[in-house]
Amino acid sequence: LFQILRLCLISTRSIAIQSKVWEAILRELVSAHCALGMIGNGIMTVLSLEGETEKTKEDEQEQLLIDVVRCRGLDELSLEVGVAASNLLAVGDANEEDYVHSMEVDQFLRIVTGFNKNHCAAAAAPMLISASVLEQLYATCLEQLYA
Repeated sequence: LFQILRLCLISTRSIAIQSKVWEAILRELVSAHCALGMIGNGIMTVLSLEGETEKTKEDEQEQLLIDVVRCRGLDELSLEVGVAASNLLAVGDANEEDYVHSMEVDQFLRIVTGFNKNHCAAAAAPMLISASVLEQLYATCLEQLYA
């Protein structure tokens, strides 16, 4: 699905249309309560970040896709996920299902913040959320840590 989405986005010349398509897909994934792991892996596929080792002639298009993936919807989802994860950790009452979910949360947040350990070390992973959202996530974690 995400490979097809990537091809559709690349073949669409208008950044405005690419953004509308991406935001609509993301909105539907969120409203369908899609697993965060799937969304994170989907982002990696759309951006073609898995196993990338060298620059290609499509670098300009890759940067445009990064700019398309960066959107208000992803900011909102990332903030919601980070705050919920921080609250869950503060409670400290986690079961096995919470542990599996926390692994998906960790993977998702690593992808959107650019700290994805699965990304090639030779190239920096892009930060996909706004700096203000990253600051809010940081502040939320600190609040829970020192509460």
